[in-house]
Amino acid sequence: MSPVRHTCGKDRCPGTIDSLLSSVSGTMTQRAVHAWVSGRVQEVGYRQMCRSVARSLDLAGWVRNLSDGRVELFAQGETGALDRLITWAWAGPSTAAVSGVESETAQPDVTLTDFFIHPNVAITG
Repeated sequence: MSPVRHTCGKDRCPGTIDSLLSSVSGTMTQRAVHAWVSGRVQEVGYRQMCRSVARSLDLAGWVRNLSDGRVELFAQGETGALDRLITWAWAGPSTAAVSGVESETAQPDVTLTDFFIHPNVAITG
């Protein structure tokens, strides 16, 4: 029995299963972090600058204001880029006064492909 030839004329088509496996293994190396930033971090451009920094680091995720005055963020990507984002979170934009950053590792969200500003959380009940 002779080997099956693909439509490309080779025994294996580069760009099919190899690309799929590569993209899956790339996803497996993704890390995620969930963080809460306190201080004077609302109405100072924190979310917009966070989005800009995260995108420059090739991270996916979101950032939003919380009703208690903190900013919440979720980011995923390469470990070094996440470390740089958390380091930036401690400083924030020059108009902010960060007093604390709490962070924890999280499960990556495979549906995220960009970093965006999420709607704010409203107080309920």
